[in-house]
Amino acid sequence: MLDHSFEDSSSRGLLRKNFKGCLLTPREAHRLQLSWDGTFFVLYLRSLVSGVLETPVHLLDLDYPTESRPMAFPEGPRTTTVYLLTSDELIKCLSTPPPFTFGRDAEWVKMLVAWILNLYALEAWYPDVGPTGISLRLLADSVEARKELKDFQHRLPPSFRAANPRLAVSELVRQVCENLANSLGWSLFQEGEVSLKPLSLSQLPDSYVSLLESLAQSRRGLRADINFFDLRQANLTLPQRTSRLAFGIVAPATPEDPWQLRPQLQSVKDPNHFFDALIGWEFPHEIPSDLKDPEVSPRFQLLKEFGRVLRIFPDLGGTLASSPPSPLLFTEKEMAQFLKGQAETLRAFGYPLQADPELAQPHTPQIALRIDPEERQQGLDIGQILTFEWKLAIDQKEFNLEDFLAWSESPSPLFFSNGRWFWLDPKATLKALKYVQKQSRSGTLLQAMALAGGSQPLDLKFGGELSPLHQNRRFEERVEPQGFQGTLRNYQRRGFSWLLFMRRLGLGACLADDMGLGKTVQTLAALLALKNSGELTRALLICPTSVLGNWETEAARFTPELRVHLHHGEGRLLADEFGAEMENFDLVLTSYPLMTRDRKVFLPHHWDIVILDEAQQIKNSQTQSSKVARDLQAGGKILLTGTPVENRLEDLWSLFRFLQPEILESRRTFTTRFSRPISRHGDPEAKEQLKQLVGPFILRRTKTDPLVAPELPDKIETLVNCTLTPEQAKLYEHEVERSLQQIQGTQGIKRSGEILRLLMRLKQLCNHPALLEEKPDWTPQRSGKIRRLSEILQEIPAQEGILIFSQFSRMVKNLQTILSEQLDEEVLAFDGSTPRLAREQMVQRFQSGQGPRLFVISLKSGGVGLNLTRASTVVHYDRWWNPAVESQATDRAFRIGQTRSVQVFKFSTQATLEEQIDRMLQEKSAIAEGLIEDGDSWLTELDDTELARFLRPTREDSFA
Repeated sequence: MLDHSFEDSSSRGLLRKNFKGCLLTPREAHRLQLSWDGTFFVLYLRSLVSGVLETPVHLLDLDYPTESRPMAFPEGPRTTTVYLLTSDELIKCLSTPPPFTFGRDAEWVKMLVAWILNLYALEAWYPDVGPTGISLRLLADSVEARKELKDFQHRLPPSFRAANPRLAVSELVRQVCENLANSLGWSLFQEGEVSLKPLSLSQLPDSYVSLLESLAQSRRGLRADINFFDLRQANLTLPQRTSRLAFGIVAPATPEDPWQLRPQLQSVKDPNHFFDALIGWEFPHEIPSDLKDPEVSPRFQLLKEFGRVLRIFPDLGGTLASSPPSPLLFTEKEMAQFLKGQAETLRAFGYPLQADPELAQPHTPQIALRIDPEERQQGLDIGQILTFEWKLAIDQKEFNLEDFLAWSESPSPLFFSNGRWFWLDPKATLKALKYVQKQSRSGTLLQAMALAGGSQPLDLKFGGELSPLHQNRRFEERVEPQGFQGTLRNYQRRGFSWLLFMRRLGLGACLADDMGLGKTVQTLAALLALKNSGELTRALLICPTSVLGNWETEAARFTPELRVHLHHGEGRLLADEFGAEMENFDLVLTSYPLMTRDRKVFLPHHWDIVILDEAQQIKNSQTQSSKVARDLQAGGKILLTGTPVENRLEDLWSLFRFLQPEILESRRTFTTRFSRPISRHGDPEAKEQLKQLVGPFILRRTKTDPLVAPELPDKIETLVNCTLTPEQAKLYEHEVERSLQQIQGTQGIKRSGEILRLLMRLKQLCNHPALLEEKPDWTPQRSGKIRRLSEILQEIPAQEGILIFSQFSRMVKNLQTILSEQLDEEVLAFDGSTPRLAREQMVQRFQSGQGPRLFVISLKSGGVGLNLTRASTVVHYDRWWNPAVESQATDRAFRIGQTRSVQVFKFSTQATLEEQIDRMLQEKSAIAEGLIEDGDSWLTELDDTELARFLRPTREDSFA
C-alpha cells in the first residue's frame, strides 16, 4: 500500500530538524511530485521541510514547458511554477534517472505504467474507432485485472484528487489510464514487432487481418474499415449491453439424425441465462425483459445482432432465409467441420457456444488404470503380480478401449457412445489411445504407481483390498495391541491401523498429522502390534536430539513391553558391542547427528523397520543425514512429520527418495515434470498428478478435520522434554556441585536463601546460559530449549496465533529478538515494565488477526486480565512451582470466545530440577497440591541428600 508519511506533522518536524542539522542532502530533502490537470501531467518539486516550492526551476533543469499557475495541493491551494508533460514525455521522464527522488504519487504512476504494459503483453487491448481516428483501449475485464484496477483507485495519490475535486475517483483513474495506454500502445507498435498468431489469422476475415497488419506497421492516425472495428468493439464493450448473441448446439439422439445450431440471446450480467433467439423472433413479447435493449424494438435488436455475426459467419444467412427463421441443420460430418473451424472463429469474436458439458469444448480422454485384486486374497504384498485394466475416461465416465478403437478407424471431433455425444481433440485422443495400447496388462503395485508418475497423466484407481490406498475408503481398524497402556482416540486408531496396513503391503508410510495429534503414540502402538505378531525383532528410530527424551518417556509410559535402547551420550555402545547386544533391543533410539557419526554402528544391520521423526531433517537430499538414512537396510520405512513440504517441492522428492525411491524417479525428472510447472505456473494437472502419485503414501490429518476435531479436547496439554546442550550440562553440574558444598551444614535463613538462589540460577540456566552472565551471549545454539522451540514453531501453520510465556523478563525480551531473526517475522512482547498503552496496542494488533502471530509475555504480566483468543497454541517456556499460575496464563487463550482446540506445550529439561518439578506436578499431584500452595519454601526443608537427589534426578527418579 502507498503511504504519505511525509504529510504527517511529527515526521515533518523530525525531517526539518535533521535538515537543519545537515543530516539530509538536498537530493534527500526534496521529492519530484506529480499531478494531472485533465490534459497534461503536472510535475513540481516539494521540499520535505517547507512543502511545495514556488519556483523550482533553479533546482530543476528539465527540458519541458513550464507555467506559473494556481494549483490545488493536498495541503491547500498555492501558485507555483510547474512543468507540463504529455504522457509520452512523462513515460520518458519516469524511465530516466531524475535529479531528485520521485515522490509517492510518481511511484504510483510508475506502477500504473507497468500494469498497462502487462495488459498489452496479455493482448488485453482493442482498437476503438472514433470520428478523429483510432484509439487504443485496455480490456481490463478479467477478475484479476478488475481487482488490480480497484486497487489503483483505492491508492490514488492525494495530489491527483486535490487537482480534480469534481471527478469521481474511478473516472479520474480511467482518464489517466487511457492517456497513458494510448502513448504506451503506439510506442510499442513503433518500437517492436507485433506477433500475430498464424492460427488466429487464418480464422479471421481478410479485412481484419489487413487492419491488424497496418497497426503493426504503426502508422499513426490510421483509417481503416470501420465495419470490422465496430464488430470488435461490440463484443469488447459488453457492459453497455443487456445481451449478446450465442449459439446453441443441439445434438441428435442417433448418428443418423441431423444436428441443430440455434442462435441464442445470452445475458451479459448472468452468462447462464439464455433465450432462444428464433423463438424470440417469432414471439418477441416472450423475450425476458432483462435481455431486451430498451432503446430499440426486439426484432430490430435481433437484426443488429444477426447483422454483426453475418460478417464472420455467413452461413447464418441460411437461418434468416426462411420465415420465420429456422435453425441451421448439419450432418455429423458438417458439425465436425463446424467445430474444427467456424466454432473457434465465433469464440474468437466473442460469440459463445451453449451446449451440454460434453460438447461445450474439446476434450482429451484421460487414461485410467484400474487395479482390483481378487476378493479375500491373502498375503497381498508389494511383489505380487496384479492384473491391470486400462480404460479411457471423459468427464469421469469410463469407456472400454473397444469404443475408441472403432472411432479411431475414422477419427473426427465427434465421438458417440451409449446415446451420448462428446467433442474430442482427435490428435490428443489418438495419442492417448496409442499409449494405452503399448502398456502391459499386468505388473506389481509399485510398477502401477510408477506409471501414475510417468510423462502421460493417468487416473489410478484401486479396488478390493487396495482401496484404502485412496484414504477416503475405510480399511480394517485394529484395536490397541495387548500390553498397550492407554486408549487411542478414534482417529489415532485409524492412523495406527493405516501404518500396519501399509506395512502389510510392504509400502513406506508418511504419517503427516498436525503437531499434537499423537504421531508418537500411534507409531509406538504399531511397533508393539508388530512385536506381538512376531514381525518385529529390531526397529531403529531416528529423531532430533531434542526429542530423544520424549520418545524414551512416551515408550516407557505407553509401551513398557518394548525393550528400548537409547544410543546417545558418551557411554554409547561401539559397533562390536552394539552387534552383540542387538538381540536385547526391540527399539533403538538415536539422533540424526549420531546416525551420521556412528554410521558404522547402524549400516551393517538389517532393520525390520526404520522410522524418521521430524523427517523434514532430510529435506535436503545432499546432506550427510539424508545420504546415510537412504543407505540404511530396512524392511519397512515410516516418516513422521507435520510438514512434508516446508518450503519447496524438492523437499517432498528428498523424503520420497528415502521412503519409496521407485516412485518419483530422478531429481531432474521430478523438477521438469512437477516442481517447475507447479511452483512457477501453478499447473493444476501437474499438481493433481503429483497428488495422485504420493497421496497413497501420506496420511495427513489436521486439527480442523471433521473426523478429528470432534475427538479433540478443548485443551490439549503436551509435555515437551528438552535436553541440555553440552555447555549447559557442564555448567549445570558445576553450579550444583559448587552450591551443594556451600549449602552443606548451613542452617536457618542462610540455608533457605542459598537454596532458593541456587534453584533460581538453575532454572535460568535451563533456559539459556546468558541469563547468568554479566556480558551475556544470546547465541540461540547455546540453549536446548530454544532449539526445540524453533522446531515446534516451524511445524505450526502460519495463520495460527501463538503465546509464549516465561517467568523471566530478560528471557522474554531476548526470545523476541531471537525468534524474530530466526523466523524472519515480527514478534510482539511485553513484561511488567511495558507501559499500559503500549500493552493495549500490542494486544489489539494481535487480536485483530492482521498483526504478528507470535506473542512473548512474562508469566506474571500475562496471568490475568488479557483476552488473547486469536492464539490456539500456548508455550510455557519454563515451569512455575504452582500449576494455578500456569493455568491462569493458558486461560488468556483458552477462554470464552475461543472457537478452536488450544494446544499447550509445557517445556521441561531432562535430568534437571525441571524434570522433578514436572514429575511431582503430574505423577504425585495430590501431594504436590498440598505442598506448593506455600510456594517453593518447602524445598528449603530438604536435607542435603534429598536436595542433591532433587537437583540431579536419575532415570529411576524420572519414571518413578
